[in-house]
Order: sequence, then C-alpha cells, then structure tokens
Amino acid sequence: MTAVTSDATVHAGAEPEQRGAVPLVVVGPRTRVGRSLLALHDGPVLAVSRHADDTAALAGADVRDVEDDDLGTRLAGASAVDIAVCALGPVHPGVPDHDRDVAGLRRDLGLLRRVLGASDGRPVRIVLVSSVVALAPTPDRRYYGGAKSLVEQLLLELVAAHPHARLDVLYPGRLLAAGEGTRPWHRLHARFDRAAAHVERALRSSQPLGRRRVVGLDARLWLAVRSLSLVVQAVRPGRVDPSAELVEPKVAP
Repeated sequence: MTAVTSDATVHAGAEPEQRGAVPLVVVGPRTRVGRSLLALHDGPVLAVSRHADDTAALAGADVRDVEDDDLGTRLAGASAVDIAVCALGPVHPGVPDHDRDVAGLRRDLGLLRRVLGASDGRPVRIVLVSSVVALAPTPDRRYYGGAKSLVEQLLLELVAAHPHARLDVLYPGRLLAAGEGTRPWHRLHARFDRAAAHVERALRSSQPLGRRRVVGLDARLWLAVRSLSLVVQAVRPGRVDPSAELVEPKVAP
C-alpha cells in the first residue's frame, strides 16, 4: 500500500540510485510538464509521438511513434527503464469526449505494455503525473477526476503483473510557468519545472515501493478544504444535483 505525502517531504534521506544510461520514455512530451522534463533530464530520452503534429513539434528530440514495435531494440542494453507518464486520458477538465478518451487510453496503454514487455525482467520505474482532483473530485470534475483515478488503477494493474516494476503518482494542483504568477496567491501554486523535478526525484529514488505525493501548497490546501466539505456533506446530506459535465445539452425543438 502506498502513502500520500506532500512535496515538502519528497524523499528526505532517500539515496538516489546509480542510473547510468537508463532510458526515459516520456508519454505526453508536449505537455508543459513533459517539455520541462525534456529540458531537465540529462540522460537518453524517448519522446512518444501520438501523431504527425507531435513529431513535427518534437523535432530534434529522439521521437518514437506510439505504435512503434521496435522498443526491444531501443531499450536493449539498459540496466533499467524509466517511464514518465505526463499525459494519459483527459489532460484538461472540460466537455468529455468519451470515444476519443477511450481510444487514446487504449493506444497509450498498449505502448506501456510493450515497454514493460521489452524491459525483459529489468527494473521499470513509472511516474504518473495525475491531479489532486483525482483524490476528491468536485461535482463539476467527476469525469476528469474519475478518469485520472481509472488511469492510476490501470497502471497499478500493469505494474502488479511485472515483478520488477514500481509506480509513483504525483497529484499537483494548478501549475504555473516561471513568470506567470502575478498575484500574491499565485505563490501557492507549484511550477511546471518544479513538477518535472519531482518526477526526476521519484525516478531516482531507491524506495522499493511506489509512493503517492501531493505537489504544491495550493493542492494541499484544496485537498484539506475539499475533505472538510465531504465531511459536512456526509453529516448534512442534501439533494444530489447532476454534474454539469454529465448533463446532455437540451436541443430546442
């Protein structure tokens, strides 16, 4: 069982492993966390491209197509394999697109299964960048939070079937780029490069079991307030309103 900690307690006292030329497979390299990770990581990286636009945008990087079956050759000789999942399922809250989300999830999970298969008994360390919303979805974020939880569960099942795999999960709140925060409360938000640094620390950890961490002061405060709200709702149950994101729009006759 994994434990939830905050970003203030990221592996205090944990010693990094000697990683050598361990390849890092980045799923979602065009997300802002993914781009920050590509800039931060100093080892070999395989950036996963989902379509032609990804390939063009990732020019100059070592890009592998999501349907690539030659992963065994690319990963040969490595003592371990690292995977950073910066995008899997819905990336942003919004109007659900079930067919697209399911198709993308199956496609990306197929890639991860091939990576695990190609690791051939070597250690595989996976870090999932999720969202704090997954821990306690609000009514207008049930689909998004539920999808994040589903992704985590599916990755846990993949890891359980692999004797040398480990899954760490990060739960950030709102992330900002350097220079974006102009208001005093923006200091509560973590930055994209900070989240990427958390991914790197998780990959380098010598902990044998995966861990779960809430990233950002805003995420910890939001989770505390949300938890209190759920307690109040349990004590004083009210009317259940359908979530706006699940209600079909009315069509005028």
